[in-house]
Amino acid sequence: MSIFGSVIAFGCYIYLLKHVSMMTVVTLVMVEPVIALVIDRFREYQIRLVPRSYAGAAMTLCGILVSLLLKPKPA
Repeated sequence: MSIFGSVIAFGCYIYLLKHVSMMTVVTLVMVEPVIALVIDRFREYQIRLVPRSYAGAAMTLCGILVSLLLKPKPA
């Protein structure tokens, strides 16, 4: 877990910085915790998250949606 969560993930992050736009990389960084919550919902049986956790995930997704849809117009 530590190798995949640090070394491989950091290498993938550096690769993305070189090959896609900064907006795409930032969006992916914000989406990863939301994906983790969804996986946790279906795979974790001992610990249950409260609805407030999912409300926070929904707020994060709404913020990403707003930032993607309301791009500033070039001057």
